[in-house]
Amino acid sequence: CDQVGFYKNRFNAEDGTDFAVGVIQNNPQMNHFWFSNVSESEESADRLCRLILAHPNIQGLGLAGCCNEGASFGHSMLKTLV
Repeated sequence: CDQVGFYKNRFNAEDGTDFAVGVIQNNPQMNHFWFSNVSESEESADRLCRLILAHPNIQGLGLAGCCNEGASFGHSMLKTLV
């Protein structure tokens, strides 16, 4: 599919990130990705960012609530993706 979105899911933080990573890796034709799930660690956020950047077709991206409130790595995610 060319568009994938996960909203109001009930994954715990790391399971949600792992699932998103699998979706990105296994859908080379996807060009829009929306994800709303908290990442608990900088490592998970970095892994997700690297896959998004390496994906050959992602043109539209939405990341809502992907960093724990008060976590310091949200700014790093933004800098990486921009």
